[in-house]
Amino acid sequence: MANQTPVQIAWVTRDMDATEQALSALLGARRWVRMPGVHFGPDSCRFRGRPADFVADVALSYAGDTQLEIIAPVRGESLYTEFLERCGPGLHHVCREATDPADFDAAVRDAERHGATVVADGVMPGGMRFAYVTAEDAGVPYIEIACLTDDIRHLLRLRQTGAAAMSTEIPETVEAGSVHEWSDEVDVVVVGFGIAGGCAAVSAAAAGARVLVLEKAAAAGGTTSMAGGHFYLGGGTAVQQATGHEDTAEEMYKYLVAMSREPEHDKIRAYCEGSVDHFEWLENLGFQFERSYYPGKVVVPPGTEGLSYTGNEKVWPFCEQAKPAPRGHSVPVPGELGGAAMVIDLLLKRAADLGVQIRYETGVTNLVVGDGGVVGVKWKHFAETGAIKAKAVIIAAGGFAMNPEMVAEYTPALGHKRKTKHHGEVEPYILGNTNDDGLGIRMGISAGGVAKNLDQLFITAAAYPPEVLLTGVIVNKDGQRFVAEDSYHSRTSAFVLEQPDQTAYLIVDEAHMQMPEMPLIKFIDGWETVVEMEAALGIPEGKLAATLERYNEHAARGEDPDFHKQPDYLAAQDKGPWAAFDLSLGRAMYSGFTMGGLAVSIDGEVLREDGSPIPGLYAAGACASNIAQDGKGYASGTQLGEGSFFGRRAGTHAAQRG
Repeated sequence: MANQTPVQIAWVTRDMDATEQALSALLGARRWVRMPGVHFGPDSCRFRGRPADFVADVALSYAGDTQLEIIAPVRGESLYTEFLERCGPGLHHVCREATDPADFDAAVRDAERHGATVVADGVMPGGMRFAYVTAEDAGVPYIEIACLTDDIRHLLRLRQTGAAAMSTEIPETVEAGSVHEWSDEVDVVVVGFGIAGGCAAVSAAAAGARVLVLEKAAAAGGTTSMAGGHFYLGGGTAVQQATGHEDTAEEMYKYLVAMSREPEHDKIRAYCEGSVDHFEWLENLGFQFERSYYPGKVVVPPGTEGLSYTGNEKVWPFCEQAKPAPRGHSVPVPGELGGAAMVIDLLLKRAADLGVQIRYETGVTNLVVGDGGVVGVKWKHFAETGAIKAKAVIIAAGGFAMNPEMVAEYTPALGHKRKTKHHGEVEPYILGNTNDDGLGIRMGISAGGVAKNLDQLFITAAAYPPEVLLTGVIVNKDGQRFVAEDSYHSRTSAFVLEQPDQTAYLIVDEAHMQMPEMPLIKFIDGWETVVEMEAALGIPEGKLAATLERYNEHAARGEDPDFHKQPDYLAAQDKGPWAAFDLSLGRAMYSGFTMGGLAVSIDGEVLREDGSPIPGLYAAGACASNIAQDGKGYASGTQLGEGSFFGRRAGTHAAQRG
């Protein structure tokens, strides 16, 4: 075997924050990079010989050249939960890296030959193969054998050195005349199998096309597999009807137009008018949204409730511009993350039934052009390369949240480190997988496409549940309110970014004080008087007191003339002592993803600067700009909803090319 020197030491914990702080102090670990909600699915992972289905939060850092890993189980039975039950939190394993798949297989065989047992193995999102082996009787609990993809290895190297970048460079196109041999010829090539790529592939195949999907990772799903499973749908779905919530396509259309920075009316109209049909199409994959409603203000319903509010429908002024209705449809999988992986599994089954070919660990590197359009792709599978001829290419390769260079150029708030008073250096947690590197967007540009809204991002740190906290006031460093506290969490957070030093505090009195159920915002302290609070927070003397006095006066009458907060969330904060929570970017636990992408038509055709479509080239999902345009207007479930809806349209349209 090749080099067997351990490259990583890993701990399993129940308290990620505490373990990070301890390792930083004791080992001098540099900044930690968190990957929340990593989903290990039963199609790609095993635990003690059986399919495994679990979610864990992961954090990575370095002490010298040694990588440090912290794993905190979230849900599901795994090697990590077993360890916590048996031993409690602590040192879990060391890792050795296999140089390639053949070396990985040889290392596992060699371990078994020497009496070790494989207790868990599989493929992580992003394509990394892993196996945990143990020789407990010999005093060796767990050793992980890992085979990294080139992209993951590159990303970890960048994180280790603090280097800035993957790339913002536009790849070159390849002229069809220079291709000496085509490895394959199909009707439609789909780049990536997340929600958009999966829906595009099955729709193209259902329309009679020969479809080949090239997936860069070792398993399907992409960032979709990390998502909670919200689909933003409306217009009178079966769940809305069953739970007594009247909605129409017109009211949904009016709301989405009101929330959009630059509304593309044809797309919004098509999405709203086709929403009920799309709901039924999703259920026909083989699951059913639960006919139930969660009435509270929540990030993710606590159970398997099928419907909840996931936007600003009841927030002023939007509640006056369109009749409010809940449109967040959740798949029947409990928990905050990973629910959408179930939909990916069903799409894979449908794709197999329709004869869709999928090649994993195969990345598209360039578009092949000819006759004024796109006629194929160049691909790479480890050291092997080739070219595929196609009548249409659909790019569904995700956004660019994991490309530090593109983030720095377009959405710096998503990657900018900050030194904070209470918590050291902190940066937002990126919701994405390692292949969200923006290559799909850059390939589209290489063929003549244009991108839009690349400067827009979703970034959030939810202050609720519990809802009672929203009866308080959110103020900036000058003690001034700047947003209705009952806004959906992404809207509130987007306004925080616009405040001086991106600093904000949530203030509540003793009568309305509860600790957050999801500790994303930091409790700072409590004070007997508002004067003491002002001094401690650095708010100019008298400013917070004046804000509270005005708010309390109107709240006592059930009014909020400044921000029109709904009466359910109005309550005077006049019963000291008072508490403060920190919503500031860099101190609260912010997470986010990118929102911009290629300009596309209603059918997913990639557009040039003059608005004309590029023949043979389509885009859908996070690498295309459709309805989701900015954080202030974002409703949870829009990415999955529009990605699947417009992915279907792109697949159907691409299949019709002669």
